Amino acid sequence: MNWINNVVRPKIRSILRRETPENLWIKCPETGSLVFYKDVEANQFVIPSSNYHMRISAPSRLKTMFDAGEYEDIALPEVQIDPLKFRDERRYIDRLKDART
Repeated sequence: MNWINNVVRPKIRSILRRETPENLWIKCPETGSLVFYKDVEANQFVIPSSNYHMRISAPSRLKTMFDAGEYEDIALPEVQIDPLKFRDERRYIDRLKDART
């Protein structure tokens, strides 16, 4: 073990490393080309060169659809378990429980 391996190389590596974010570039699944993330984001997650539509999360989609990304969540009403009082060989409630498991 010499001082070049122990001292000099780690210092050089720390100087050469740059702090870059992981999602700076996106690889197009169709063509394999690298595209700048901000270009894809500005184009609503469509790759400009190949017109490939990337997946987009629901909050991101709502942010692009509404003005300034402002929207309200509406509370969903409670759903009745068996509103029609359905009759069969088994109770409808039991069928729902089985389907959910």
